[in-house]
Amino acid sequence: MVTPRLKLFSSVRDSSSSSCFPPHRRISTRTGGWNVIEGYAESEAVAGGVAMLSCNITPPMRDDTVYLVIWYKDGHSSPIYSYDSRDKSLKEASHWSDDKTVGGRVSFELGSKLYPARLTLQAVKDSDGGLYRCRVDFKKSPTRNHNVNLTVLRK
Repeated sequence: MVTPRLKLFSSVRDSSSSSCFPPHRRISTRTGGWNVIEGYAESEAVAGGVAMLSCNITPPMRDDTVYLVIWYKDGHSSPIYSYDSRDKSLKEASHWSDDKTVGGRVSFELGSKLYPARLTLQAVKDSDGGLYRCRVDFKKSPTRNHNVNLTVLRK
């Protein structure tokens, strides 16, 4: 069994950070609000294997909480996966996935101090390769987006 590899990249380097996430920057949105755009990650998985796509869901403020995590895949206008805890605790959040794109092959883990939150994709197909975007909405803080490029390797 081949273990998926995850590489973190960013156009901005910060050697003082010990985080497992790349640095981020803020950009203004068309609506005048703020969106946090993080660096991006590269993930590799063998076709037929398991892919893990990381996403930083840690709230920027201590008294904040995650409300919604939505995953998009490049080329799809609709989300492929969502994790919704707006009216419940994080452990009781509702999960939804697009049957046509990922079906029952996907799960989401909140993460811990040892590893970031991640979308896990089972039985990876060639068509799963591409750019994914994880959008995280918080109760108080600005929305954060994180990009992950998945490369599918042939056996």
